[in-house]
Amino acid sequence: MPDADMPDAEMPDVGVPDAAAPVLGMVVNHYWNSPDDEGRALLARTTELGLRLLRRSPVVGSIVLVDGSPGADDDLRAVCDSIGVRYHHAGHEIGLAAGYNTGWRLLSEPYVGLMANDILPHPVSALQTLLEVAMRPDVGCAFPYLNLGDYATQLVRQSVLRPTQVTCEPASMTLNLNVFPREVLEEVGGVDEGYRAGYYDPVMVLRIRELGRRVVLVGGASAMHVHALTKAAGGSTLGLDKLAVDARHFRREHPDFHSEHGIWNVAFARRPFSTTRRVQALWWLSEHAPTGSLRWALRNVTLVAEPLLTRYPARFGAGRGPAGRPSARARRDRPSGTA
Repeated sequence: MPDADMPDAEMPDVGVPDAAAPVLGMVVNHYWNSPDDEGRALLARTTELGLRLLRRSPVVGSIVLVDGSPGADDDLRAVCDSIGVRYHHAGHEIGLAAGYNTGWRLLSEPYVGLMANDILPHPVSALQTLLEVAMRPDVGCAFPYLNLGDYATQLVRQSVLRPTQVTCEPASMTLNLNVFPREVLEEVGGVDEGYRAGYYDPVMVLRIRELGRRVVLVGGASAMHVHALTKAAGGSTLGLDKLAVDARHFRREHPDFHSEHGIWNVAFARRPFSTTRRVQALWWLSEHAPTGSLRWALRNVTLVAEPLLTRYPARFGAGRGPAGRPSARARRDRPSGTA
């Protein structure tokens, strides 16, 4: 539940899409190939639940399920046909990045959502909240908090001291449920298919921010991530061997953003990953502290503090005045076209 003094309450109404004319097309990526019949049946059912939840949203128009499995699934195709979802199989196995790119290029809506098959978009109202933020002219991607995930800043937390689930601009994100203006995906070339098991998440953040757009974690939106369930079902196409290859590829492609002791060996202390000076200092300390235990402790402090130190809207989160209002400096420096 959004708190009254969260930044979300300050955002101007940019126009809630008319339910009669939905502008958000969704891609669901069915990329987790379980080797056993029971595992495949389980993942098909969670995928079906995700699709049915999407269909309940008034802002969602077209939905494409891209099945990256080696062979087509006739049962899943029948489910898609019954609820008005387009089922697409390339005729061979494809990876996560290729699945996303295949899907969004089949859509015509001006806004695109990318969703993994281990995400349940509940409550469905989160999709409208994400879309409203993605429609802001300075935003290139909006994404929700998750109950479970690989980037701890994105996790739903409760605090008795102050709200921590706030709208902010963290260093990174995960490609689990993300909403983009279509032109942004076109400009960055979609999800980087040079990576097979990881790193396309921070690479996407880097490219969007290099365009001058913001990547925003939305305080009023959350979703359920059942990645532990899919891992238990087996058959992940995202193996550690592929992740090691991706890590070497990232280091070659982005040597300035490599860190020996950063999360995923990414230097989040460097801009444009870090979006404020305060969080940049914390990331730097967590990556350069002299001992592993101290780096671990500082990393956890940074991940918890990051939402509060990078609040949006504000120019790179620059200072905020009383009651959460942007400070005079932030209002003066804010780019044109933002409220």
